[in-house]
Amino acid sequence: MKKIILSVISILAISCGKSGGDNIPYTVRFIEEDFVSVVEDFESMYGVQINYPVVYVDSIPSPAGAIGICHKQNNVPVRVEILKSWVQNRKPNQIDAAMWLVLWHELGHCSLNLDHSLDSGDIMYKSVVRNLRLLYDESLTKDSLVEKLNTRIQRGPVPVNFFNSED
Repeated sequence: MKKIILSVISILAISCGKSGGDNIPYTVRFIEEDFVSVVEDFESMYGVQINYPVVYVDSIPSPAGAIGICHKQNNVPVRVEILKSWVQNRKPNQIDAAMWLVLWHELGHCSLNLDHSLDSGDIMYKSVVRNLRLLYDESLTKDSLVEKLNTRIQRGPVPVNFFNSED
């Protein structure tokens, strides 16, 4: 019976959805192959399950200059989009750091309900590009960014897992 109810809910949820005026369909988990290990590390670190698409897109119409975006409907994450050309235009030795930083930033919005930070050394700082430059020149490390994020989570909102489902 529980599986039938979940199936009906899934069918209803897939039909339509909106986020910020854009039609973003609800969907089940789909993670681009390039993102799998980064998403799994995030899930493991924060005890959340990413049951929404995390995908490349060719463009992000708004906000202007965005390289990633978390779409939500009724405060529920429905999709993370990462600008494919931005990742692909990184130097080969910078791609891993670029994907990690952008994905953790957007997953922080979607799965941890975090807003932008005013602290330039925070993963959630509004300029991912600035923090990426600091990672490249080793002024910042992934560990220091994660440590700051963990401190912020302990002070701020508790991580929320919107789509925890049991079979």
